[in-house]
Amino acid sequence: MASKPSGVRKYSAAACLSCKKRKVRCDNGKPRCSNCVLYDVECVFGDDGRRTSSTTKAISALKARVQELEGELRRSQVNDQPDSDSQRGEQSKHNVAGSREQQQPLPSQSISHTENDDNEGLLWNDSSMISPNSAMDASVMWNMEDPQTNWTGPVDFHGHDSNLFMVERPFFGVPLLHQAIELPQLSPLTSHPDSEIGNASQGGNTPSKTETDEHVDLSEDELASQLSTTTGFYKTGEDGHMRYYGATSTLRMTKESPLSLYSPAIRPVRSDGARNIEQAGLSWDKDADFEEHLTKLYFTWHNPFIHEVDETMYRRDREVWRAGEDTPFFSPGLENSILTTGALYSSRTHPGISGPVSEFFNARARIYLDLEMDSPSLATAQAFLVLAAHEAANCRDSRAWLYNGMAVQLITDLGLHVDAQRERQRSDGSTDDHSITNFRHRLFWAVYMDDSFYSSYHGRPSLMFNMKVHVPGPVPSTCAEWKPYWDFEERSDAVGQFDEQQLRQIPVYVAQLAMKLGRIQGQLYHATPDKSDKTLASVLAMTNDLASWHASLPSTISPEMAALPFVVILHLLFHEGIIFLHRPFLADARPIFAGNMTASQLCSNAAVEICRLLETSKAKYPLKYLNGSAVRIVIAAGTIHAYDSVVYSGPRGKQAQGHFLSAVRLLGELGTTFNSATRGLEIITSLRSEWQARRFQQSKGKRKRLGSIKQSNG
Repeated sequence: MASKPSGVRKYSAAACLSCKKRKVRCDNGKPRCSNCVLYDVECVFGDDGRRTSSTTKAISALKARVQELEGELRRSQVNDQPDSDSQRGEQSKHNVAGSREQQQPLPSQSISHTENDDNEGLLWNDSSMISPNSAMDASVMWNMEDPQTNWTGPVDFHGHDSNLFMVERPFFGVPLLHQAIELPQLSPLTSHPDSEIGNASQGGNTPSKTETDEHVDLSEDELASQLSTTTGFYKTGEDGHMRYYGATSTLRMTKESPLSLYSPAIRPVRSDGARNIEQAGLSWDKDADFEEHLTKLYFTWHNPFIHEVDETMYRRDREVWRAGEDTPFFSPGLENSILTTGALYSSRTHPGISGPVSEFFNARARIYLDLEMDSPSLATAQAFLVLAAHEAANCRDSRAWLYNGMAVQLITDLGLHVDAQRERQRSDGSTDDHSITNFRHRLFWAVYMDDSFYSSYHGRPSLMFNMKVHVPGPVPSTCAEWKPYWDFEERSDAVGQFDEQQLRQIPVYVAQLAMKLGRIQGQLYHATPDKSDKTLASVLAMTNDLASWHASLPSTISPEMAALPFVVILHLLFHEGIIFLHRPFLADARPIFAGNMTASQLCSNAAVEICRLLETSKAKYPLKYLNGSAVRIVIAAGTIHAYDSVVYSGPRGKQAQGHFLSAVRLLGELGTTFNSATRGLEIITSLRSEWQARRFQQSKGKRKRLGSIKQSNG
């Protein structure tokens, strides 16, 4: 083997910038080294003061390269020449060699962030999630942990040195990392002589010009930033529409979906929907007047409470859809869902519909939604919310819960849990107009409120209560001037005076209350039973918080000033919250709660107020026009009255019996609209009968024991 000549140094310790970036030896040639001549790039020595290529330029170059490779792939699929396989083999070698040239060494000490990685990610945002100007109680919603829980200390993490990790505070059960992670010592790839990639980058075999077609000048920081970012992005999904992908998903790394390699089967709603409806025997010769009647009932009585659907945008985009243009604010599934829930408030029939009208449109909505799920839109999320109300009213609790859960998942798919304006602009530079942004915010909070109420009704953990989000607080509704609309010729002689501006604030107040109720559920009902002094103090604090919120409501939306159904429901929710706060402490006879009262007294007073408000309201508006949430609230009150009528004797027991009969009557009237009210009536009456039987057996046994004692003494 020939020895190297002595006295002449072929390679310089001070390599040019291009060779440093490629991790190859530089011969320090002038004016350009041999590698720079080979790759036809500028040869620069010294510190790199140049500005690195922009991310936009790098992505454009990569996209061009991807398109070129896709073109080669398509040509190879249709090329029938005998040597096509060998050509593809050469192309494969060429691509592998080119990818090796861009391989970067692994970091050896710690993970570092670029200046663009500014921890704006939703999961790590530790600031208040509510706009500073919002009236929302941010601490109630976003700081679910004990306010005192803010501890630090070493943690043993899978056997590594515990001193390398510090816990700042609990985060959904997972510690937050307090400082940089120190990784085990890793050698660069070039230090492994057995590595194919390492050998390729050493000076033994100089790469030829044919191993790459073009050089993309991507800095190591730009590549690392793309992989290490903790924020998500909007990008085109598999259906060609914008979707939100979080930081852990590799689907976010390309701005364009690779539809050229595989295109999923997206069923068209227009053509397939009509065919599937006909096959199911649910064809409908549209009756515009009948549909408008059901639509008005929905927007008059059901929608104002939570404002799930913007009526103006719905009607506008319905015409857009009927003109043959797709829109995210209307879908056939949403239309039939609205007709389904609107039919709950009507006793009208139609000659073209056999059976209950609401079930007819419900079946149609399900067929359309099955198709829409291939490419869901904002209207699809709304449809699931509206349809869940119908399922709950008809005692199909599992389906109602699942529909609500699908709406929750859809708002993350559509990115409603993040600040849409900021994320869209960061992802593709686009922005939404103000009306669309507010639409998205209202829909997010509608889903949040429904999730809170269904969680309470089913006694299950809320899906959204612990969701880390970055959206402004709820905004007022944009509904037009509210006017009562009746099913037949019903009229009210005392509609009452009300402030139209305050009525538009109802969804904001409901959202505030939903967050407080969620906190009650999280602390008292979804944890290990705890009746310690600390828990009692927390109950007292939450009671004062609820009372302060209720007292701060404007007088113009008091039940006496505006006895509108959705205003009454707002006040009923407050009293239901009082019951839920104190029901776990019914057996505690100490007057240690708010107002020096017992928990039993507070529950009884709230239950009495619920029945009183509804008795007053039905004198102006029939109970059939209430929102379905009233059923759950009356059942909670009726259960307390049943308990009091069994446990207490004397005046309190007699009063409880009268209130219990009132709850029974209220549920009977609500049963004309909601089948769940009929079931609720059966629940509270059967509970009372069962409790009476058990009390009788206990008292009978006590009388026997007393009789035996008297005989023995005699």
